[in-house]
Amino acid sequence: MQTNYSTKANKILYVSVIAVLCVIAVTIGIIASVSAGRSKEAPVDEPAITDPIETPTDTPVEVPVEDDTNKIPVFIAPTSGIVSWEHSEDVYVFSPSMNDYRTHTGIDIATSLGADVYAAADGVVTKVWNDDFMGKCISISHNGDTVTVYKNLANEVAEGIVEGASVSAGQKIATVGDTAASESADEPHLHFELLVKNASVDPLDYIAEDSKSASLSKDEAFEG
Repeated sequence: MQTNYSTKANKILYVSVIAVLCVIAVTIGIIASVSAGRSKEAPVDEPAITDPIETPTDTPVEVPVEDDTNKIPVFIAPTSGIVSWEHSEDVYVFSPSMNDYRTHTGIDIATSLGADVYAAADGVVTKVWNDDFMGKCISISHNGDTVTVYKNLANEVAEGIVEGASVSAGQKIATVGDTAASESADEPHLHFELLVKNASVDPLDYIAEDSKSASLSKDEAFEG
């Protein structure tokens, strides 16, 4: 009788263990299925899209400034009159005042005594002096390594015209005089020279055409 009871108890125990194991297996299966489903539904992480780097539009653009100090200016006629003696650095021309033939490193502009003389371009007065042969003189430096020289001026120059003074194109600097001993036989005139890089050049090649036509004419009797 006791043996039958034990056998029956063992069977119940085995059934119970098997049932528990089945429940555990089912539970594990359910969990695995749910996990797999969630894995399939989970969105794939995409790389984050970043805004492109924008170049600031308000950054000022540096514009190169043109250097005018090496640019030869356009000159104006320093006075009005007739070009009575042209530039002739390589050709000898007869000088009535000196009674000989000589070169001429400028142009003579015949005009009335006391006629106004103007700066031919913006610049700085570099020298005001008295020359034994050319009388009262003024030199002005300009951009482009150029210098204009005004000779045979009246002794009294315009107010403020001293060495180091800045002048503007067309500003009065003096008047025509008769102080040049070497050109005393000539009619009243301004002796005007132009140097580029310390070399004498013909001023008529550098004076603006409209200024030449308005202020200057040529002496057709000139022998140069």
